[in-house]
Amino acid sequence: MLIRIIIGSLIVINCFLSGQLRVGFDTSGEFKMAYDGDSETYDAESGIVIGYDVVAQDQDGLKFGVGGEYMIGRGIEEIGEGTASFHSVYGFGKYSLNDKAYGFGRVGYNLHTGDDDYVSDDVELEGGMMYAFGGGFSMTPKISIEGLFANHSGKAIINLGSGYDDATFKLTYTRISVGLVYTL
Repeated sequence: MLIRIIIGSLIVINCFLSGQLRVGFDTSGEFKMAYDGDSETYDAESGIVIGYDVVAQDQDGLKFGVGGEYMIGRGIEEIGEGTASFHSVYGFGKYSLNDKAYGFGRVGYNLHTGDDDYVSDDVELEGGMMYAFGGGFSMTPKISIEGLFANHSGKAIINLGSGYDDATFKLTYTRISVGLVYTL
């Protein structure tokens, strides 16, 4: 529900500012779980990410703004049937290297969600910080292609029952994505 409100707000804000709609495809991803000093890394399935950025300040090739990203759930190969997602809200900076090429960075917060097969009644998911960086190339004044590396963090808190402390797993999802950007 919170993601819908944020995305809706960003779209309304676009009436006053310039914005970009992004669709990305994660070509690779790793899901790392850490608990009590031990960690395991699992491969994540490829998936789609939809985002929207609003440019708040644009001067001399440097742009600043805010954005949001909705990640369609993806499975984690060794962890069963469920799908997990990280939905992000972030601030970004974008620097034009020349008329066609640019680099960017994002930093923000993500919500960690999962379907009923990923999360049971005894598991509580928490979000965490996210960051991403990458570059792009303008094919036309309105359409660009981008590549990025992103890192999302969160937690899974498992209730072990009365008499036991909850187990907290630190989760990190890293991905490499290729995307298409349409400037409104």
